[in-house]
Amino acid sequence: MKYILNRIIRMDYNNFFAIIKKIKKTSKKSGIYIFFDIVFTGLRFKAGYMDYYLLKMYEMNNKEKSTYLVRGKNNELVNKLNKKADIHILNNKIETNKLFNKYLKRDWSYIGDPHIDLFLKKHSRFIAKPSDGQCGKGIEIIETKKFKSTKALLEYLKNNNLDLVEELIKQHKEIAKINNSSVNTIRIVSIYNYKTFYIGACMRIGNGNFVDNFESGGMTAKVDPEKGIVLSPAIDKVGNIYYNHPKTKTKIEGFKIPFYEETLKMIAEMTKMVPTLRYVGWDISITPKGPVLVEANPLPGSQITQMPYPNGKKEGCMPKINEALNYKI
Repeated sequence: MKYILNRIIRMDYNNFFAIIKKIKKTSKKSGIYIFFDIVFTGLRFKAGYMDYYLLKMYEMNNKEKSTYLVRGKNNELVNKLNKKADIHILNNKIETNKLFNKYLKRDWSYIGDPHIDLFLKKHSRFIAKPSDGQCGKGIEIIETKKFKSTKALLEYLKNNNLDLVEELIKQHKEIAKINNSSVNTIRIVSIYNYKTFYIGACMRIGNGNFVDNFESGGMTAKVDPEKGIVLSPAIDKVGNIYYNHPKTKTKIEGFKIPFYEETLKMIAEMTKMVPTLRYVGWDISITPKGPVLVEANPLPGSQITQMPYPNGKKEGCMPKINEALNYKI
């Protein structure tokens, strides 16, 4: 109840009513019906209005709604499974890289590292990002030739909060065929409860930008978390459906992710290294030599692995979560 009251107080009501108008236009349902159904769905299933909109809960019955991991339940999972005092380990990308260095399989450095000059001299082109950034925001591709000196480059990085630098990832040629404007990552959400459970997965695909993030114009396609097969066409945040990538025309549904067995093995190893952070969203890139870790998220997004698609089964990942925990939340 405390969570619901906080949401009511802090809600962006302008956006709330704008979302109702969008749903009304798409669903042909009345605004009054949508308003009260959002309220009902929030109270009964702990869903936010963006859950209701993005997951198309206005097309679901109550049984179907109950299977979806929504904002309220996601927050409950984070609070139960991730120790608050340790979340900084994964929220700070420098700390994450130090802990999982073995699984990065690429060169990297950071502002404050006494050896960062060696990195900057070795790599003429690299990724720079804020260590506390989210949703792909603030990330830049840096070309050293554009700077007069290493000192000038360091000043630029410091002034723009780009305190983490990483070697560019070369992705697997089969994934590059779908989209080569960005490194297209696999988001796999796991729960560790004496063993690793894979509760949801999606393939994040860029759409012209050099990042693949859903919040930055990318798209997402549902993936079988055990088999690594793309189960759906891709969808972006606006709701556009892509059976084929708009740039490359490559078919998305049915794609088999290379090195998927090795990917799950790698995640199983990493989950044991953070026993106080049991609920994590892992962003993985597949290279010609196998999987590498891109980022680890202690606040996994509840929407991108469950996005609806045409003729798809209306079932979220709550059954898998309940199985992993051995109780129903």
